This record gives sequence, structure tokens and C-alpha cells, in this order.
Amino acid sequence: MVDPDAPSRSTPLARFWRHWLVTNITGTNMKTGRIQGQELTPYQPPTPPPRTGFHRYQFLVYRLSTQNISLLPEETESPGAWQLDQFQVRFNLGISEAATQFMTQNHMDSPPVRVPGGGGSVQTPPTGGSSEPKYKPKQASGLALPACIHIAHHLWSG
Repeated sequence: MVDPDAPSRSTPLARFWRHWLVTNITGTNMKTGRIQGQELTPYQPPTPPPRTGFHRYQFLVYRLSTQNISLLPEETESPGAWQLDQFQVRFNLGISEAATQFMTQNHMDSPPVRVPGGGGSVQTPPTGGSSEPKYKPKQASGLALPACIHIAHHLWSG
């Protein structure tokens, strides 16, 4: 899972920020939704900085031709110190077999939310003092993985 819009879509200096990297997942496990393999980067949920707009979060699935996938020492220093294109070339990954993405933004950048049945009342995001929102918008991060698994199911069901 990568964020190609880090730190922002207008200046993606850390393009393809690595949020999750798992290798050696079997096709059978992908088909059943059991994402088990060698986790090279533990899952980091989406965390777009305030005032950077929407970020795309992409899941890419590749068919491996080798079991020896690893990160270089400099790539392990920071999830942003990673060049996806160089990684793809180094391990001969080619074009992804499946991909999906979702978009989200920092909760502070969200517009006011109309409360259902609230007679037109509006809740606005907090303006300071607390880093936690007073309302909890649905997080898109929970929607992407099932879509990715669904795509993979069709890839390996034959």
C-alpha cells in the first residue's frame, strides 16, 4: 500500500510513501482473504497531513518470480525513502496483476457534517485544543483491502 501523493499532490516529493509491504502471499491465501506472508513494512494507516488535500492510497499486487524480496538498508530508514519504480525493476515485478485505490484527506480538512435527523444542525471539525475529532467520519482505509482481495480472488480463481 502506497501514498503516491506524499506529502501532497501538488508536491509529491516522497512519492509512493510505503504504508504496507507484504511479500510471499500465496494465491490460495489471497483467494480466501488471508493476507499472510513476510511483512517487510508493518501496516501504517492513512495519515495525510492537514491542508494537503486528498491523497490516493493504492494497493498493488504483483506475481513474484522470486522468493527473495527485501528492502535495501536505506529503504528501511524511512517509508518515504523508497522508489517504487526502482523496487519494481530490481525484482523484475513488471506490471501489477491487480490494483485498487481509495482517496481520503486529513479529518481537519473535512467539510461540516450534517447530522441525520438533526433538523439541519451541523457539526464542524474541531478548531484546536484536541487532536481527536469530535465526530468520527468513516475511515476509507477499511474499504480498500476487501476490494483488493476481491480483485485477487478473480486473478487466482482459474
